[in-house]
Amino acid sequence: MFLSEYKGKGIVKINRKLFSIGLASTTLFFVFSILISSIALGAQEIRLSEDTGEIGGPSIYGDKVVWTYWGEIHLYDLQTGNDTIITIPEYYHASNPVIYDNKIVLYQSNYNDVEHSSKLCVHDILTSTSSLITENVSYARPDIYGDIIVWEETGHIYMYNISTQIQTQIPTSGFAYSPAIYDNKIVWAGSGNGTIIDKNKNLIGESNIYMYDLSTSRETRITTSGLASNPAIYGDRIVWLDQRNLDILTGGRGDIYMYDLSTQKESRISYSEQSSPSLAIYGDRIVWQDGRNLKEDIYMYNLSTQKETRITTSGSAMGPDIYGDRIVYSDNRQRLPPGDGYFCDVYMYDLTAKPIEPQAGFTSNVTSGTAPLTVLFTDSSTGGVPTSWLWDFGDGIYSKHAMNATHTFTSPGVYNVTLTVANEAGNSTITKPNYIIVTSPETLVADFSASVNFGPAPLDVEFYDVGTRGVPTYWYWDFGDGAYSERAMNTTHTFTNPGLYDITLTVTNEAGNSTVTKRGYINVTSPINVTSPQKPVADFFADVISGAAPLTVLFTDTSTGGVPTYWYWDFGDGTNSKRATNATHTFTNPGLYDITLTVANEAGSSTITKKVYIKVISPKIPVAYFSANVTSGTAPFTVLFAAASKDEAPVSWYWDFGDGTSSKHAINATHTFTKPGNYTVSLTVENAAGNSTATKTGYIAVADPNSPVADFNSKIT
Repeated sequence: MFLSEYKGKGIVKINRKLFSIGLASTTLFFVFSILISSIALGAQEIRLSEDTGEIGGPSIYGDKVVWTYWGEIHLYDLQTGNDTIITIPEYYHASNPVIYDNKIVLYQSNYNDVEHSSKLCVHDILTSTSSLITENVSYARPDIYGDIIVWEETGHIYMYNISTQIQTQIPTSGFAYSPAIYDNKIVWAGSGNGTIIDKNKNLIGESNIYMYDLSTSRETRITTSGLASNPAIYGDRIVWLDQRNLDILTGGRGDIYMYDLSTQKESRISYSEQSSPSLAIYGDRIVWQDGRNLKEDIYMYNLSTQKETRITTSGSAMGPDIYGDRIVYSDNRQRLPPGDGYFCDVYMYDLTAKPIEPQAGFTSNVTSGTAPLTVLFTDSSTGGVPTSWLWDFGDGIYSKHAMNATHTFTSPGVYNVTLTVANEAGNSTITKPNYIIVTSPETLVADFSASVNFGPAPLDVEFYDVGTRGVPTYWYWDFGDGAYSERAMNTTHTFTNPGLYDITLTVTNEAGNSTVTKRGYINVTSPINVTSPQKPVADFFADVISGAAPLTVLFTDTSTGGVPTYWYWDFGDGTNSKRATNATHTFTNPGLYDITLTVANEAGSSTITKKVYIKVISPKIPVAYFSANVTSGTAPFTVLFAAASKDEAPVSWYWDFGDGTSSKHAINATHTFTKPGNYTVSLTVENAAGNSTATKTGYIAVADPNSPVADFNSKIT
């Protein structure tokens, strides 16, 4: 087929600095009698991806690294630090990019386009143009060497020559998959119709490694284990994952093996039995992902020194590739949970570069609140990426080793938080004074609602805690019929007998408790006689019948007689609600409103109108007022300001602290005055009716901590 250009130029470049880290050294340990595994020393790790997200395995060639990020292709230049986003067609999702020289081969999918749901494309970096190779291919990772691209489609291996624009099917024995190419040799994993028995007598399908020589047009079977897969090739060396040492049905992944075409000898490379099919080879170095010790890390084996080296220590690295002295991989070391995908970053490990020292930094999701206050601290250190972390939360509690830490402050107070990070190159410490402010918990105000207030026995009712002040830690429900419920924030109860029931809720926390009782809140009528249904008699009530606009009212059906199966509410302002047993409505304009409820069942219908039932008045302007927990002290001086506006409730707050800083939207505000002086503080509150401002001149007095304090004594003789 001919190469058809489907996308013109279109790239976005992002410039940024390289972030580097050094891996910490540890004691060497023996993995096998002839194999020594160590942690890589004296090298440098660099984070390439700027944002954490759904990242596909990277590929490297020379100074260029490619990977996918949320379906986009990123091209990173290690010399310049430029991150280029390669534009792909709209609605397409890119994956599995591989790079050779100035060409990137990638797979694109669009499941909304049935006729062209998937494409195999090549992107020319020099001309910034992309071209189509073939359409409707399987989701498989291609490979490229020179001008030759190989891929698998429905068990067959295909080759495309960019120079001649000719596509060729490679003759294979049986079902073929996972192709790789180097020079004129193509390797793949292939399965025939045969089966084999593993060492524990499990019967499984056969899979071996095969090679096709383009110069001789000959296919050669490389392995005989019947349990080989995922080959890679460099020069005369072929590496693959082999499960010959495992009981396939009980677990394990396998080990890495290598075959040297020049010596015709096979070698076992790894011995963990937890090696992953994610592997690559360049020169004398083989890299792979390994899950030994229940941690996923990148390992390297040097054929010239016969030494195995552990490259990463995060326990969450995957998908390595190698070129020269550089190894690239993705890593979930931030331990972010899966969201829309598996969240990772892309890293590069340079075996020849020197490590650099990290510079400590951190953030938190909150900095103030009531006790107990749970805070998530997130490491944001720059420079070299740390390999160890020590958190000091300022309350006598520490956390070691955790990159990000969650801590609960149980007592009110102002806390300094310190983070120390380290790697092989050195360490760094940052302390944020008065960073966490914990206040006493709010006094509780109990309140609740119910799913239904009226109905025939047996009546199932769901009760909800709707208290708006404080956070309870304990709940006690009394249903008025001798039954109760403990500890449940929300609960369900069945009233079996007719009657009016008082409902009581008691809530408790460290600050105390609060109780609310609603008299006659649940009205249970006699059971319905299903053979002779009764006509309902409409009735209702509202939780509030007057107030300032906008006024939100909950209307509750209290109809008697037969149980309605249909409800129609008319709110008197041109709006209505159908089929809702109880209805909530907001009156936006001042006025007097008639409310009408119509209920019906198979026996008939009933309507009630309550004239001038809801009275809505114009809102009043709120009157600003505030106070502070302290008004004098030495710098730096932290003050908690509390708003207590009178009359109508504000909807916005604006604080001016008199030192050139301000705060918007917060009802209560915490501010630190860093310099001595007398400060005038203002609060402006606002609602739909208008605004008002309260100003306290010279309200906060901050003294110089270095100023002398007068004192004397006397002695009478």
